[in-house]
Amino acid sequence: TQVSGAMINLSRSGLNEKQILASIKPVLNLAILGHMDLADAAQKATDATHGFGMKAKDTGIVIDVMAKAANSSSQSVNDLSDAYVNAAPESVITNTSFTQLTATLETLANAGKRGSDAGTHLKIIMQRLNGDKQTKKYLDELSIASGGMSTKMFDASGNSKGLIAQLKVLKKAVAGLTPEMRNMYLTEIGGKEASATLLILLKNLDKIDKKVKALNGSFGYSDTVSKQMMNNLTGDYKQLQSVLQTLEIKIGETLEPSLRKIIEDATNFVHSLDEKTINDFATSMGTLAREVGAVALLIGKVVFGITGAIGSFQDFTGVTDSTIAELVLFGLSIGK
Repeated sequence: TQVSGAMINLSRSGLNEKQILASIKPVLNLAILGHMDLADAAQKATDATHGFGMKAKDTGIVIDVMAKAANSSSQSVNDLSDAYVNAAPESVITNTSFTQLTATLETLANAGKRGSDAGTHLKIIMQRLNGDKQTKKYLDELSIASGGMSTKMFDASGNSKGLIAQLKVLKKAVAGLTPEMRNMYLTEIGGKEASATLLILLKNLDKIDKKVKALNGSFGYSDTVSKQMMNNLTGDYKQLQSVLQTLEIKIGETLEPSLRKIIEDATNFVHSLDEKTINDFATSMGTLAREVGAVALLIGKVVFGITGAIGSFQDFTGVTDSTIAELVLFGLSIGK
């Protein structure tokens, strides 16, 4: 079932039984919002959780953020998931939070860049802002970097301050340049493939900040929106299916020890039978099968004969099925 598939994926991600049961409802919400099955929703949620280095217990929060981002921009849950695959590792390296990266993906989606392409472009930008030798030359010229490390782009320990903070520094550095010089620097820093994406981000930093704030406050969002979407008969039926499947699993877990004992006892009983007893039983079952088969064959011939006779009668007289039925009912009433 879908519920068992989702539970398996959640279990593989490191969740214990209590956490799995607590996560099923958020996963169901994500499946509703993303128009996907439960197992797929669970897989995407756990992939994102692991991709950003978060703990299994944070899966519910991840789902809320994904649901809000997908519902607040022109992208799907699948688009987000595809983007995370490419961008999440670099996001962790550059100390760019899950909500910060997701907010940039919202912005890019609204500008027509989404899915794996958006994730690849963000990956390139983060790489080029953090240690890319070719980019360092242009960052030095803009006085963003000095000696390879700068307190504007990195902290005192040399760790990246994250994509959003670095973009703000870059935006300020190119603000006083002519349009030609600004475009030249952004093309060199972003690279030919991602320079247009870099420009979109720089133009929308204020919006990104607002989106980050909204995503940080999205706890419980998936539950609220899915209830609105499921407020109809179809939704009620799907929820009933989910509850019944969960109940089925719980009942199975509860009864498993007793059922295993019954099966083991039955197996031991069969093993304890001697060869003569087994042969006598097989002979009896064979005789019974032949007798039942003969009776069934006789009944079949009788029924076939009756239906054939009725068919011939109808062909000859033109009497309809409904008339035959009325005659039968009339005969039954006389018999009473």
